[in-house]
Amino acid sequence: MSRVWERHARYYLDYAKAHPEDWQWFDAEWPQIQRAWHWVRRTQTDPKLVLNYVGKIGSFLQVRGLSHEYITWAERGIAAGRLLGNRTVEATLMTNIAARYTDLGEPRRALDLCAHALAIERDLGDRRNEAARLTVMASAYDELGELQKTLETYQVALNLFQEAGDREGELNTVANLGHVYRLRGDPQQALGFFEQALNGLRELGDRTGEANVLNNLAALFRAVGEPRRALDYLQQALAIHDALGDRPGSSFL
Repeated sequence: MSRVWERHARYYLDYAKAHPEDWQWFDAEWPQIQRAWHWVRRTQTDPKLVLNYVGKIGSFLQVRGLSHEYITWAERGIAAGRLLGNRTVEATLMTNIAARYTDLGEPRRALDLCAHALAIERDLGDRRNEAARLTVMASAYDELGELQKTLETYQVALNLFQEAGDREGELNTVANLGHVYRLRGDPQQALGFFEQALNGLRELGDRTGEANVLNNLAALFRAVGEPRRALDYLQQALAIHDALGDRPGSSFL
């Protein structure tokens, strides 16, 4: 019977690996995927299989806004990463959980997890991953309304992305800086950051990043009393979210 369950579990994992953006498949198969995951986590004999499930299928959970479920999966993934001695995986999953806690309105818990993840990345000397952890920390500060800390944290992350040569991370952080300046009541500064990010992300083909910038532009023009331009940007963003199967605001990383 165990072999039957293993084939069942690996079937869904293999499909997710081959079709990472087929969210309609995920929605239809979610009950069976839950059964497969129950077997995977219950066996506790193959930490690599656990990590594969968390990495490949867990991404669907984040996109579909299943934050509570993702946290449960990722916590099991952290345990598997520790068994394998993989500290990068541990830090990554901590940060992903932190992002989900921010989504759920618990930024203080997010900050605690980010601090642990940052300590790991600094110990490993991975500048690019350190920058990625900082962006989630900045988002938690944003949720708390601590805009100066948000701005400072994004700026440090931007510098690290530039040092690491991570153009996508750099541009998404530029967009996040635009968001902060919009909240601070500086629309011209915000617009400059947004336009820089939008042009670059379109060149890279980062559709998720593009949609996030378009959402921010919609909010900016709504705030300055230009509802027609705001609506145009919002419609562009919604079209991308619909194509990706994303629920706007449901995922950060």
